[in-house]
Amino acid sequence: GLIGQYAHGNEPSHHVAYLASYAGKPESTATRVSRLCRDMYSNAPDGLCGNEDCGQMS
Repeated sequence: GLIGQYAHGNEPSHHVAYLASYAGKPESTATRVSRLCRDMYSNAPDGLCGNEDCGQMS
């Protein structure tokens, strides 16, 4: 799953959504994480984007 240049299916990128909090903008992190949860996960068979890598995303 891509959002612009951000590839959420690539596990090493998962921290990127939280960098705004580190930079003093927690409201930006909240917006980004809400969007990721809404757009990248579901209760469907394809509810996890990318390769789950044996439970890393569980």
